[in-house]
Amino acid sequence: MGRQADRRLPPKEKGATSMTWGRLKEICGYVDSVLDKLWTVFITLGGALLTLTVVLQVFLRYVLKSPLFGLEEFSRLIGVWVYFLGAVFGTRFDSMSRAMWQHVFSKHRVPGLFLASRPGFSA
Repeated sequence: MGRQADRRLPPKEKGATSMTWGRLKEICGYVDSVLDKLWTVFITLGGALLTLTVVLQVFLRYVLKSPLFGLEEFSRLIGVWVYFLGAVFGTRFDSMSRAMWQHVFSKHRVPGLFLASRPGFSA
């Protein structure tokens, strides 16, 4: 890396680095908003597909007395993906439901133990 490497580098301009980071933040923000919309579509379609497969399972099994091979496993697979995508989406926007059972145990069972560990249980 002698003089040839130095000659190939573009000249440094004042503010060029901040301009690049600003553009990168803008691109990342756009990609983030597109992915949020995409996950919403996937969760909605997955929920609808899960509902349709369960209704089809019930119809085939109990009305026609002839269940379709593999449909139950397919609906489980779709369900797992919907549950995990929903968990990721809920965590992303901090809109997940929280189970607060600590008040039940702290009043009736071992209060000292649960009152001492209460900050560890709450978010």
